[in-house]
Amino acid sequence: MTQFDFTNLNVDLSRLVPSRSDMMTLVEVFKETVRASHDGDRELLHSLCSGIGEVRLRGICRGLSNTDRAQMIGLLLPEVEQSSSKSQELIERLMRTAPNLIALHDTIDAIGFDLFREGPVLKWFGETAALAEAVDEMQGATFLNDVVDTTEEANVAIERIESVVRHNAEVFEGREECALLPIALNARMLLDAFNEQRCGVDDPIEFARVWNERIKIHTT
Repeated sequence: MTQFDFTNLNVDLSRLVPSRSDMMTLVEVFKETVRASHDGDRELLHSLCSGIGEVRLRGICRGLSNTDRAQMIGLLLPEVEQSSSKSQELIERLMRTAPNLIALHDTIDAIGFDLFREGPVLKWFGETAALAEAVDEMQGATFLNDVVDTTEEANVAIERIESVVRHNAEVFEGREECALLPIALNARMLLDAFNEQRCGVDDPIEFARVWNERIKIHTT
């Protein structure tokens, strides 16, 4: 069992909130230690996480770029087992500290969604991956920030909104996990409401603007 040697860590651990330079050091040490863990030395990583404390570890995870986060999760995934473990907890922490769902989607997409659809990884992280996958259609969906001014623009936005709502409903309804049923029901109700209201549209510009806001709330 290898313990992390904090005597060589050039960081002031007496401070509850690390300085910017100390945090940058901790982020780099964390990444290096995860890579070492991938080579079979898991306890080195877990002793580091335990020794630096909750606040610093949360800051480290939030300080990772999407690319770094994807690499760290990808290196830890082979350690996922049927029973709970420190590696699973760390992966969950890395996912929770993604700045938003679109960033989480990009992270998991970089790893590969297929890895989250079977075995122990599905058991522990399948729901999180499904949630991230549901925002796939949001990639580049600039209509969410656009205020349409013409009927032609409104019709394009309305078609885009429908594709997003339908995509979300289909993704969640395609999952069997009970915990996702409320989300699937919500997505289906939103799609039904959209289709019902769309039938009586008199002003497509106002309809597009209203549903732009509604889909932003739903996706968030």
